[in-house]
Amino acid sequence: MASAPLWGDDVTARMWANRMSAFGTMLYGAPNFFEPRPVPPLGSTADKPEDVSYYDVSRLKATLSRLVDFDLINARRMRFSVGATNVRTGEPVYFENNQREIALHHVMASASLPPGFPPTEIDGEYYWDGGVVSNTPMQWVIANGPLYTGLVFQVDLWDAVGEVPLDIAAANLRATEIHSASRINIFLDEFRRLQQIRCALSKFLEQVREDRRNEPEYRLLAGEARVQVATLVQLKYATKKYESASKIFEFSRSAMEEHWQAGYEDARAALEQPGILELPSAAEGVRVFGARKA
Repeated sequence: MASAPLWGDDVTARMWANRMSAFGTMLYGAPNFFEPRPVPPLGSTADKPEDVSYYDVSRLKATLSRLVDFDLINARRMRFSVGATNVRTGEPVYFENNQREIALHHVMASASLPPGFPPTEIDGEYYWDGGVVSNTPMQWVIANGPLYTGLVFQVDLWDAVGEVPLDIAAANLRATEIHSASRINIFLDEFRRLQQIRCALSKFLEQVREDRRNEPEYRLLAGEARVQVATLVQLKYATKKYESASKIFEFSRSAMEEHWQAGYEDARAALEQPGILELPSAAEGVRVFGARKA
């Protein structure tokens, strides 16, 4: 069951409880997740890139090794993709099980968010979290998929839509939300425009004579004219009144249970909407569903 709404002094009490919990995590880390380095390289140079962070993530590696079935991932029964950022080039990189064997370091690279966590080394290159470039790489998931309709669930812990802040703490939270939220609406507008171009190009190519269809220019345009459609289910977490920008360090049991419950309720609300499993038209391109209005 959903928890009862908080009002007045309850909001204030919960706000301070959350802040104290987050402060404790910042100081001492989180069990089976990360722990602070005794001496992070603030005013000195580290011996190796893996030491450049506030926290040591050895516990996270052990937890992932215990809980993740990499044999199942590499059986390729389902597509698996994780995004990272090349620290040297600044370019986004995606590790997929249809292109390589996925190992622990690929998952760790996608969770190496600086400066809290160190970069992850893979084949001589160092990688940070993909969120350094794009928090939700929806364009890659859809545009680089095979020619079928994808049902995509996007979970966004930050909402770009919110109120104008009236104090410093609220301003800090608002800035964090805008910075961390996915830019999915920008992608959707661009994707729909490209779909219109693809549909028009496809109709145009149908009029090309058969004797011209082996020419390189035709094959190039035919490849670009392929039409892809997808249904996108957006699950956006609604920040509570008692939460602040420090919620990124809030891992208390009560906070986690609230997040799980919110995700469950939003997923149910989204899946109960009519038409969610129907194919979008080629001209429509992407059909978007959500648990609430953005």
